[in-house]
Amino acid sequence: MRCATARRLEQLDDSPITLCGVQITPVTSVRNLGVVMDSSLSFLSHVNHVLSSSFYQLRRIKCSIKALPFDTAKSLVNSFVISRIDYCNSLLTGLPNYALDRLQRMMNAAARMLCGAGKYAHVTGLIRDRLHWLPVAQSIKFKPCLMMYKADAWTGLCIFIRALRKFLC
Repeated sequence: MRCATARRLEQLDDSPITLCGVQITPVTSVRNLGVVMDSSLSFLSHVNHVLSSSFYQLRRIKCSIKALPFDTAKSLVNSFVISRIDYCNSLLTGLPNYALDRLQRMMNAAARMLCGAGKYAHVTGLIRDRLHWLPVAQSIKFKPCLMMYKADAWTGLCIFIRALRKFLC
């Protein structure tokens, strides 16, 4: 995969490369650790992959949702759907709003199915108050902030432990 702007990609040759006698054909997207990256690094192919796999899991869960207690159903949806949306979502920083809106619609569909809300019912309150999920755009901003907070707290803890060792030894 070659990463470049759209204009530069048009200028590049798409012919296969031969390395040690093996012919390697360039591709437009690759998957690494579950994240699909395309040659323009727009992550739109990743969003499409997340949406298709999440809707597939949601359709599978829908068959048995009525037979399960709410907490069990919520855990099931969290495990199979919401975790796919949250996985590596800090890479989606700077994505256009239309792509984030597609992910938010996926989350809204999961909330409607889980809570038994109608097709046109507002789910913002359900997502916030009953399910305790962050909206997609806020979740993308929250994750790097949480990592920075934890790193800062860990640094402070390390400094405290060093000072304590000097005092005790």
